[in-house]
Amino acid sequence: MNTTTTESKTILLGGEKVYYTLRRSTRAKRFRLEFWPNSGLMVVVPYKFEERKIAPVLQQHQRWIQDNLAQIKRHPQQDTTIPLTAGAQIPFLGKKLTLVIKESTSAYTRIHTTHNSIVVTMPKDRRSHLRDILLTWFKEEARCMLTERAQKLSNAHHVVYHRISIRDQKTRWASCSRKHNLSFNWRLVMAPLDVIDYVVLHELAHLIEMNHSNRFWHTVEGWCPNYQRYRQWLKKNGPALRMYVA
Repeated sequence: MNTTTTESKTILLGGEKVYYTLRRSTRAKRFRLEFWPNSGLMVVVPYKFEERKIAPVLQQHQRWIQDNLAQIKRHPQQDTTIPLTAGAQIPFLGKKLTLVIKESTSAYTRIHTTHNSIVVTMPKDRRSHLRDILLTWFKEEARCMLTERAQKLSNAHHVVYHRISIRDQKTRWASCSRKHNLSFNWRLVMAPLDVIDYVVLHELAHLIEMNHSNRFWHTVEGWCPNYQRYRQWLKKNGPALRMYVA
C-alpha cells in the first residue's frame, strides 16, 4: 500500500525565506528535489526520512534552488490544462476517475483511489497546490507501475536493461539509450495496461534492435501481436492525455 503525505514548509536560504512542499512517500527510495511552475520547490523523501537531515541538503543546493525560483518568476507558466476541480474526470489506467476533494484539519495531504474516483484529502490552504500534488502522485504511480511491468516483461523475454527514469517528454512516450537505459513518459499511467505493456515491449525490443527496421517490428509483433491496435490508441488518445494535470 502506498502512503503519501504532504506538508508546507519554509527555510531561510541566503537570507531569503523559501517556501517548499515536503512530500513523504513509502514508494520514494531516495531524497529528491523537484520544481513545479505553479508551486515551486517540492522535496520528496522516503516516508520515515529524518526531518533534521532535510535542511542541510537544501543549504547544500541553495544556488540551484534560488536559480530555479528566479527562473519561475521570470517565466510564469501559462495554464492551458483542464481545470482541476471537484468532479473533474481524470484518466488512470484506462479509466476515467472522478476527482474528489475532501478538506482536512490535518496539515497533511493524502491521495488514494477507489473503483471510480481519485480522492484527495487536504487542508483548505493547500488547494492552490492541488495540481502539483497530483502531478507528483501521478509520477510516483508511473514509476512504480512501469518499473514493475519492465521487470516482468524483460524477464519473460530474456532481455536486460540498465535503469528506468520517469520524465515528461513533450513528443515521446518512451525512449531507449545505447547504454540500455529506459525513459518513460509519466502520462502512460493514464493509459490502459495493455497499452502500457506495448510501450514497454517496444523499448525492450530496442535492446535487440536499436532502430525501427523490419527486424525490430518483427520482434515487437512476436512479443505483442496486437501492437498495431495499441499504437493507434496512443495516436488517437495521446493528445488528450497531455491536457491533464500540467
